[in-house]
Amino acid sequence: MSYAAGAEPSGVSLGDFNGDGKTDLAVANYASNNISVLLGVGDGTFQPSVQYSVGEHPGSIAVGDFNRDGKLDLAVINGGTNGSNGGISVLLGNGDGTFQAASQGATATYPQGIVAVDLDRDGILDLTRPVFR
Repeated sequence: MSYAAGAEPSGVSLGDFNGDGKTDLAVANYASNNISVLLGVGDGTFQPSVQYSVGEHPGSIAVGDFNRDGKLDLAVINGGTNGSNGGISVLLGNGDGTFQAASQGATATYPQGIVAVDLDRDGILDLTRPVFR
């Protein structure tokens, strides 16, 4: 089965974005500078995608409750282009499968990935890039 997303999908993450116990998808669309959210039906299929604007050339997506309101949020790494250093877009979840408009932040030059993890064990998710050795 195929589902429409945006141009050049480059990253995907899973979560239950509307709290119905079914797995939903968030897809980063590199060439269309947006993400697509597809809500799961529960039988292995998904509803049509809904797009949200993010920064230039999104790639990796991290899922977590970044503002500790009990609703899943999305953090998207944006690769940027020549003359742009990239950045991060954070979309706060509304708990019903929809998301607020992205807020933008800066990152290091040409970021390659993002991970949500509680690095300092304070109960608050931190965002970092994965490091492979």
